[in-house]
Amino acid sequence: MSTNMKRICVIGLGQFGRELAVNFARHAEVLAIDVNQALVNQIADDVHRAYTLDARDYAGLASVVNKDFDEAIVSVGTNMEASVLAVLHLKKIGVTRIHAKAKNKDHAQILEAVGADNIIFPERDTARRLVRQVLNPNLLDFVPISEDYSVMHLSPPKEFWGKALKDLDLRKRFGIFVIAVKEFVPERTTFLPGPDSVIRDDMILIVIGRPDALQSMSSLRPAPVRNGESPAAPPPVAPVEGKRETPKEISPVGGNQTSEGKSAAQSGGMAQPPQQPHLSAQNHGGKRHKRKRR
Repeated sequence: MSTNMKRICVIGLGQFGRELAVNFARHAEVLAIDVNQALVNQIADDVHRAYTLDARDYAGLASVVNKDFDEAIVSVGTNMEASVLAVLHLKKIGVTRIHAKAKNKDHAQILEAVGADNIIFPERDTARRLVRQVLNPNLLDFVPISEDYSVMHLSPPKEFWGKALKDLDLRKRFGIFVIAVKEFVPERTTFLPGPDSVIRDDMILIVIGRPDALQSMSSLRPAPVRNGESPAAPPPVAPVEGKRETPKEISPVGGNQTSEGKSAAQSGGMAQPPQQPHLSAQNHGGKRHKRKRR
């Protein structure tokens, strides 16, 4: 292996482990391990090295993994014995940092006790991320960095467009700090933007603050953008004395007023709104597969 790329070992090539290994292989040197010969064959051409062996066998694991590996991911969430022993062996070998997929809280505590540095709950974490994105449409990413502070990637709400950071005064209003601004035309990221930086609708704000403050800010919903352009704000409607302005219901295709809206407008009334892998105990002999050179 070359010395200028990270060395990563992935043990367990189920759906989660395979995705990790294939995507890591684009940026790092990856060793993939599983007891299932078929799974190893499927990934052999996508990673740098792939072996069929039982990670519970310390001698077999130590023959292909050494302390020079930067990271190891144990993605064997269904077989507690295999994942615990794999973490224990990796720690004994001297791998710098070990991530392990856990089945439940008890499993996680055991993994931490034997040396796992980071515990992964893929389904739980994905579910929580989806909840935040659905409840806050302008929330693009959310990364907790401590119990008190988190980093959030935010699509700027419409009320931010065309305003300088000093005018938005986000620190006073929400108690948050803008640590970077990502632009796409031209593509660049500006760290610690100045107070005169003007926010556009095509930017991404990277902010830091307390979770409740970030939640308060992210609740500002972004305005819809069509064809990459910012819609112009509609002119204010002057109130008519003695009459209530009738809202128009927009057709999703032609933008025409519905018959209910027309009749309501003609009668001066209000239109009603629409209703809303398991590593088996068998050792297959440590078969090795080299990545094909293209």
